[in-house]
Amino acid sequence: MTFKTPLMGAVSAIALVLTAPAFAQDAEADTQAKTQAETAAPETPQIAAEDVTDAQVEGFVAALIAVEAVQAEYMPRIQEQETQEGAEELVQEANEAAKTAVSDVTDMTPETFRAISAAAQQDQDLNQRIVARIKEVRTQ
Repeated sequence: MTFKTPLMGAVSAIALVLTAPAFAQDAEADTQAKTQAETAAPETPQIAAEDVTDAQVEGFVAALIAVEAVQAEYMPRIQEQETQEGAEELVQEANEAAKTAVSDVTDMTPETFRAISAAAQQDQDLNQRIVARIKEVRTQ
């Protein structure tokens, strides 16, 4: 993975919020939850890094920031849950909130978001474009 600075943590957060199954208490539950998530997760479309436009980078960064806000809201609540079921319910709620946050960004869908994220993990130039845009947005 080539992500450095703020993008690595943010993409990890997105992966958690957009695709994470329930928090498992043991290895067996974790394996079962991963299998369920893989079964339920939609296919991520492929996008070539060189085909990602500046507008898509801007949309991706806007969606990334929106998902970070969802994560900031939900992660403490999820971690406070005393039961697996309570955590699972909040993870599902956070997932829906994150999908809505991404979809609310102009010309962005969760599938496009995941595709750009996957492309940026493989392409240093796209990664640098995204990181540069994040820095611009955060310093405004």
